[in-house]
Amino acid sequence: MKSLLLAAVVALTASSAVEAQTGEPVGSITIDDSFYIDTLEARGGLPDIEIALAFTQQNGRVVICAATASRLSGTLQQVKRAIEISESGRRIMRGIQWAPNHPAGSNLIGLQADCQITSHPAPAQPDFGLSLSRTTF
Repeated sequence: MKSLLLAAVVALTASSAVEAQTGEPVGSITIDDSFYIDTLEARGGLPDIEIALAFTQQNGRVVICAATASRLSGTLQQVKRAIEISESGRRIMRGIQWAPNHPAGSNLIGLQADCQITSHPAPAQPDFGLSLSRTTF
């Protein structure tokens, strides 16, 4: 797993001018090796946040599955609200408050992630990005 500073995550993708889509719950799945799993390393004594994301499709639309592992804190909630997911530079979801949080230090493999379907059409050649809508917490 790679480690990223919160500020470095912001550089992964630029925010789109298109308004973010909201999702609809479509169930839960078990986190496995197909998930993108990374650590958002916080500064100043704030807790690190482990995040797991997977992308799939249902009925021709993008489905996003997510979970986190961290100590419960206001920072965790702020980060979950600030996460933006894009596809080919177009923001398709802002915030993953709906994603379950597992205890800090949990190995996310084998745990549950919740999934939401978006209105974004499933692309033939996906190019997903992850960013934060703010740089300080």
